[in-house]
Amino acid sequence: MGNKRKGPLRRAFKHASRWLALRAVPLLAFALYLLARTWRLRIVNWKAISDEHAAGRSVIYAIGHGRMLASLWVMRNRGIRVLISEHFDGELITRVIECFGFGAARGSATRGGARALRELVRDAERWDLAVTPDGPRGPFLSVKAGLPYLAARTGLAIVGATYDAERTFELGTWDTFRIPYPFSRVIIVVSGPRRIPEDADDGRLEEERQAIERDLRAIEEEARAFARRGPRARARDLSMVRVPPSDRLVDVGGKSWEPRARCSSR
Repeated sequence: MGNKRKGPLRRAFKHASRWLALRAVPLLAFALYLLARTWRLRIVNWKAISDEHAAGRSVIYAIGHGRMLASLWVMRNRGIRVLISEHFDGELITRVIECFGFGAARGSATRGGARALRELVRDAERWDLAVTPDGPRGPFLSVKAGLPYLAARTGLAIVGATYDAERTFELGTWDTFRIPYPFSRVIIVVSGPRRIPEDADDGRLEEERQAIERDLRAIEEEARAFARRGPRARARDLSMVRVPPSDRLVDVGGKSWEPRARCSSR
């Protein structure tokens, strides 16, 4: 039998549920604010980011689709431009991240990607960029060709980031979306910067794409190991630092940005 067309009741339910989800954006953002305020955050290898900023360069954050939550909180109010798909879940994510001072370039590998990449290239001199290279449909921690291309066009280093926590809840989705429990110690792990030459050919770009995938999988394992270490072992690790205040994260090479967070259920 062929695929059955959705009936009018199913279509109406789908539209109603999406309408309600979009109207609930301020509540979702406020719930994340309350939850994140309870986390005890630490970053491993923060120097990979601070060195790039100290040299007056922005960076491109590569973050798995299911590892956005803690990164969204830590990098709030910095004006970071995020590549987000044009699907409905992308629209919902866009409205939530705007509540935390992010900007969005809408597009993906299947829809609007070229236009979104042009927007990011234009903004690269002013802001940090962020990409979920496995979005919107996976596989988990896979990397699409657009990320190494973007790095080559902009000259910015790619920095992978992920997190784990002492106690977390993971959704049964393709990206195993991870939500740290309240009052958990959350460990964010950052990879070393990866810079791709502007004249990289297709073969080099493919090699870099595979290398980025390996970077993301390596820090995923590293974050899991850090989260399961005892408090004394973590305290002795000098690579782990407290999250710098947001006002210190705003200044990238002398380019300051005044947060203009917009949170609307429009």
